[in-house]
Amino acid sequence: MAKVLKVCDCGSTSFAEVGQSFCSGTLKWYLSFRCNNCGKTNEVDGVDIPPELRNAIIDQEGVWGLFINNSENSMSVIFSTLRKELNLSLAEIASIRKKVPGVILTGTKIEMERLREILSSTNMPISVVKLEDKTC
Repeated sequence: MAKVLKVCDCGSTSFAEVGQSFCSGTLKWYLSFRCNNCGKTNEVDGVDIPPELRNAIIDQEGVWGLFINNSENSMSVIFSTLRKELNLSLAEIASIRKKVPGVILTGTKIEMERLREILSSTNMPISVVKLEDKTC
């Protein structure tokens, strides 16, 4: 869970905790805040994570990659699933195909674990790995 600074209505600044989860294939985010000055609490969650919160997660937890260690022709089901799930163009899928074997997509750990779960029915060896480079 990452921490971000949030300004309370009382004017003081405290840390809020932000994170992601997935349930039934749906990626969700949450923010939990409690002001150290006045005690006000705030809980927010949603589906489309604001870029500044996603960036805070990546800055604090690192970039993760979806790794495929196989380049068999039978991988077309993986690419068609990714195209549908991520609303990718044929050109984007062609670019991703060139990365196999290797890390084909990057993001937060939860984003990559969600994709691994979605692709688990393909019975292909797919793993989530932490990357050293923090560009995503």
